[in-house]
Amino acid sequence: MAVWQFTLGLWATAQEQAVWEYAPYRVQIWHALEPNLNVTQQASQRFLEDLEQELRRVFKATWRSHIQPMPERLKPIVLRNQGGLTFDDLSRNEWVLVVAAGRSETRSIRTFQAAAESLSEVFVSPATQAAMESIQDQMPLDPNSSGGRIMSKLMVQPGGDQAIMQSLVSQEILAALVPRAYLSDDSNVRTISTLLPWQTEVMLDNRDKLFLLVVGSRDDQFHARVMELDCTTRLAGPMVEGQIDQWSQVSRLTSRLIQQAFAPIARIEEADDSVAKLRHRAGGLITPDDQGNPSRIRVGDLMQPVVRRDDQNGQPVLLQALKFTYAAVTQSDGITMSANVYTYSGGPGLKGRQNPRTRRLLLRVRPVSDKSQLQIVVRGQRERAQAGCAIYTKDWLSDQFQYLGRTDWSGQLPIAAPPVRVSVMPASVKAERASQLRSARESAIQQARSEYQQKLQQAEAQQKVLPPFDVSTVVVPEVPVDPATLVTLNAPLLQIYVKSGDRVSARLPFVPGLVGTEVAELNDDSLQLQAESMVRGFQGEILDLVGQRNLLSARVRLHISQGQLDQAAKRMDQLRGLKDFNQMNDQLSLVQRNILERLDAGGVRSAQTQIDRMFKSTRDLLQKFLQDQIVTETDDALRQAVAAGASGGSSGP
Repeated sequence: MAVWQFTLGLWATAQEQAVWEYAPYRVQIWHALEPNLNVTQQASQRFLEDLEQELRRVFKATWRSHIQPMPERLKPIVLRNQGGLTFDDLSRNEWVLVVAAGRSETRSIRTFQAAAESLSEVFVSPATQAAMESIQDQMPLDPNSSGGRIMSKLMVQPGGDQAIMQSLVSQEILAALVPRAYLSDDSNVRTISTLLPWQTEVMLDNRDKLFLLVVGSRDDQFHARVMELDCTTRLAGPMVEGQIDQWSQVSRLTSRLIQQAFAPIARIEEADDSVAKLRHRAGGLITPDDQGNPSRIRVGDLMQPVVRRDDQNGQPVLLQALKFTYAAVTQSDGITMSANVYTYSGGPGLKGRQNPRTRRLLLRVRPVSDKSQLQIVVRGQRERAQAGCAIYTKDWLSDQFQYLGRTDWSGQLPIAAPPVRVSVMPASVKAERASQLRSARESAIQQARSEYQQKLQQAEAQQKVLPPFDVSTVVVPEVPVDPATLVTLNAPLLQIYVKSGDRVSARLPFVPGLVGTEVAELNDDSLQLQAESMVRGFQGEILDLVGQRNLLSARVRLHISQGQLDQAAKRMDQLRGLKDFNQMNDQLSLVQRNILERLDAGGVRSAQTQIDRMFKSTRDLLQKFLQDQIVTETDDALRQAVAAGASGGSSGP
């Protein structure tokens, strides 16, 4: 039995992989025509036919697309705010099945199928009943299906949807079908995934991509705009738009915009800190001579990871795009790919558990401009901006830093894409080059040590002494970078360093133009900056004190040499009045204790190491410059001068 289960598991895994790389994308295209578009019905139909042929020619076997009119309930939403649309906007006006959670009759109802079997009645408002009847006239339901059985149990309750929700919360009724806008977070009710065929949730489960296409006219130009929504990850892509002056060319314009908005998908097979193995969705359907297929993921493409975790009914409970984490494809055979992994400092990268309920996918990034705003805020308090952070970029190959500027009062700084395309070194090439560098260093040290031994023998023969061998003086020859081994990225990936005060707060991979504003939540650095300012002020006081001590000591000795003992005594009194090591050390300890108490009170401990290091260096500065004997030695010199003067005076005539 165990062998049979293991074999069945291997077969299922093999089938899943085969389906993934040979299954075409299931694409739904919803189109809408703006009211100002003045074209005939025949011209509109011809446009859709030409568009379908154009997409079939471009995407070939990798797509199975369906072009349909946009649902009437969504047209106003899309026409008003297509660029900022989300999946929640699509489902906001849909209906949700809600049951009373505290009743024993509904305790076991967790799925739509269970509700169809167990419930005897489902309450709706008169408006919902009328809407359901209208929809079923256009899309009749099978009476034996779960949806058909739910529809047969609808009971109209006067008073509207708000009154129905109050009856559910008070446990007066068992179940109801209400618009999503009326849902509440009350623990006495439980929502059920409502799998009616016209619901967005059902459509998402049966499609891979949803495109929203709007065509209109403006200033004697035909205008089109397209936006992609990935159904698996529920992520909305950027809106792309274009215009043309001939209606006969609108289908080609629209096809080009759809290609720009489309994001191919890959799946993470395995990953570690710096490299990942990926599998190409529909990659097996792309022939070698079809290099221009938009579904192809190419070497140099930049991918953004998304984690989806489902519940036991297959509905997503977690949809998380990993911020500041990217995978750059460095090698591909059309189906499997190798990629460099870039993530933020301390981030997990692409590592993580993968099981039937957790999927880790990647979408190709599509920058729509050449600039984005980077905003630095306090972690967990996005309303608190971190102003004055210094932003640098570090070259991927030369490791040279470039200063970009400081965040303004709102914590923002615009970051533009570099003028030239970014090149990176594949992880395998980087590891090989590191090995070459180590070998070159070892060889250089060995040769330098051998030459030193020869010089040492010659010096011994000549009775000379040579300084000891110093490894740090060995010149290591450079290992040149072969340009043929580099990968040029198709998107501008920058390596951003955020410096707050004297400390580097974060390292962030960043793609300018991907979104308008990318927000980075970092630890609160206000106490650290206050500590730095106080320590710097204290260090300045130490240096000023050291200068005063040296100056007064020199003046005392000068007066002594000139025989001006009264003036020397006055300067000595001033020197004794300056703070000594013990006083300054007590003052520093008081400052440090105050800062640590504020760290404890604020619950911020991440900066303690840096603050402790600052205080240690300051205390070392105290010990180095204020523990000398300059006051004692100067006082002894003055006493000796006074004693010598008194002795000389008594021996006079």
